[in-house]
Amino acid sequence: MDAASVDGVFRDLWEVSQIELSDLYTKLEKGLFLKQRDAQFVDTMRQMFLFEHSTTAESRIPESLMASLFHTLGQCDEVNVVPNAIERLCVAILKEVSPSEQTRVYQVNSDNSNSVMSSIPSSLTLPVVACQFDEDILTKTMTQVIHWISTVGIDPSAQITGLLFATICGFYHPKTLSMEQKPVVMRQVIEWLNSASLSQAPNPYTHKIFKKESEQNVTEIDGSLNTGTFTLMNIGQYYTPDQMLTIHSFSVLRKWLLLYDGNDSAQNWQFLPLIQEHCFRVLEQCHRKCRVAADEEVEEAVFQECISILDQLCQIDVQFVPKTFDVIKRQAAKMCHNSDKAVSFLRLLQFILNHGESMMCDPDDVLTTYFSAFLGEKCTDYNVGFETVTFVEANLEKLCRKTEILQKYFPNLFKIIAWSPRNFVSEFVDILPATVTTHTAIEIFHMILDLPCLSAAMETVLLQTKPSDVDNLSSDRNTNTCTSMEAFLNPLQKPLFNFILRHKGGQGDTISRLDVLHKVLQDLVNHPRVRQSASVVPDLLRTFFVTIAQDGGRELVNRLIPVIIERTILLYSNETEAIQTILSEELLLLFKIYPDLVVDQKDELLELISTPRNVIARQNFFIHVVRSRSPGPCVTPDRTGL
Repeated sequence: MDAASVDGVFRDLWEVSQIELSDLYTKLEKGLFLKQRDAQFVDTMRQMFLFEHSTTAESRIPESLMASLFHTLGQCDEVNVVPNAIERLCVAILKEVSPSEQTRVYQVNSDNSNSVMSSIPSSLTLPVVACQFDEDILTKTMTQVIHWISTVGIDPSAQITGLLFATICGFYHPKTLSMEQKPVVMRQVIEWLNSASLSQAPNPYTHKIFKKESEQNVTEIDGSLNTGTFTLMNIGQYYTPDQMLTIHSFSVLRKWLLLYDGNDSAQNWQFLPLIQEHCFRVLEQCHRKCRVAADEEVEEAVFQECISILDQLCQIDVQFVPKTFDVIKRQAAKMCHNSDKAVSFLRLLQFILNHGESMMCDPDDVLTTYFSAFLGEKCTDYNVGFETVTFVEANLEKLCRKTEILQKYFPNLFKIIAWSPRNFVSEFVDILPATVTTHTAIEIFHMILDLPCLSAAMETVLLQTKPSDVDNLSSDRNTNTCTSMEAFLNPLQKPLFNFILRHKGGQGDTISRLDVLHKVLQDLVNHPRVRQSASVVPDLLRTFFVTIAQDGGRELVNRLIPVIIERTILLYSNETEAIQTILSEELLLLFKIYPDLVVDQKDELLELISTPRNVIARQNFFIHVVRSRSPGPCVTPDRTGL
């Protein structure tokens, strides 16, 4: 179903009248008591779920319907009484109406052996309980859940549900989990990680009475036979319950490590080395060639999670750092030339940044590899862009204190927002000040103003990869170009693109032929991405000038003012008037902070005021410059000659 169809469904639900809703409640309640429920009833339940999911109003489900939903769940342990679809829809509806006083009443009364809740299987009650946000109920339920997790012989499906419940509640409601309960769960998780069998489960859909199926072991992801312990990277057609426990245990492992408290007894956490060894085993498996292409995404996701687990493990106990750091360095060496693994490489980079100092390791080499080569190639990948921005924002203090990577490779960072202008504005407002220094300020100022130009250049590179567009180009490349595509393929204009698409800063603040670049990209000025890019320039400009006003100093401002005046008439944007207004306001503010700079900049100001074309091209800016020259206590007209 496409987005328009989904929007249509929700729009219809929002317009449901109270009478129609009452009829829906009645129809649903009657259907829940029928022994035979057809597909139309399932559709009614789906409609009910979608309505509760889409509405922002407080749920008003009748008490009798609520009782019917719980009563239906109470029959789920009886064979063939409640179809799986209806069972899951009942749970989904109850989760959507939670937390509410109605659902809370059923939870509070669940200890009563005659209550509806007492007859419902645990795998169905726990998702509803988790949605109540009542710490008293959650704490009481947690005691029973910990018992299920730690007791041998409990149904594995109930243990899996209990493990997920304990993870969610422990992470989001830490008070519901006691100091003694955490190591109990962790010990069981480690046991499940390392005790699964290697044999595949038999096919549950075939029944061979006279011939017993031969046992087959799970395989590695490349198809070879597994000879080590079972991990979630092993492949089987069907999995046994203990193998499913291993898979779920790995999925929640990092969350439980995050729950570690430094006050916990070391004796309670003596099983941590087993986690390290298990992760090393998984990392080795992640470098095998996938037999099925669809498994490649799974392999990369598992690799990233594994590195994050090891990172957290080393933060808990530094004794794990030396051995783990050697493994991480080897992993980075294997991946340093494969930009397709950029996000995985970023996880390695995070580990090195967190623990490299204790190992006397300079992170500059791996940082340079990522922010230069990887980011330069993958800046148009939305996932890479998101992960990079998240990484930079989370590590701003470390990156600024330990390295100069942001000051060197800010052009590649700007490509992220140039390609996805709407997605990262607030993040770049936080990141931008860290890139501005006395050496980079003017180049960054040009980069902000040329952000729409950068978007257009990136679009041109993307179009160039389409052979049909290239074949239609004019063969004459020695004359002035007329389109962005022709300009990109013209050797005379290629240096312009090379500069605007550069990976590294410090190659010059701007280029003398900037107006030519603006001209050859003019055919893309109204491209949606370019227009969006232009719309974020004002926010970045204001952030830039706040940083300059606070930390720039007089010398930098003195060098910046002529650039501001020059760029007011040299803009590639459909937001020219708004940008000129901001530049004029900020220029006036800078003169107020450093009023004596009017004397230093008298030649620039005189040329601006005395040239008629300047007045016509930038009226708003001109007015503010004239205001800046009004007589004041610090500077008089006679001193400047104006």
